Amino acid sequence: MDAIPVGLPTKPKKRNHYTCELKQHTLALLEDGLTPAQVAKQTGVRESNIYRWRREFMAQSVAAMDELQRELKRLRQENTALKNRLKALQQAPA
Repeated sequence: MDAIPVGLPTKPKKRNHYTCELKQHTLALLEDGLTPAQVAKQTGVRESNIYRWRREFMAQSVAAMDELQRELKRLRQENTALKNRLKALQQAPA
């Protein structure tokens, strides 16, 4: 049996799986004015995770905003079409 070299891990590290609630709480602390370093110290989450979560949240926010703007444009067009249809029905002879 071969010996395991000193200093090498004998089994793989377990990855931390953070809940959505913890991520939201962590990002809320940033919005309250704390720095990522302060939040990391307070929550025990690595600072690099906090930066990544913030970046991912911002990307999701931009995508959501784009989707909302497309929906708003569609609804405005539909509203205009319905107003025109209503006006045409009101002007039609009975």
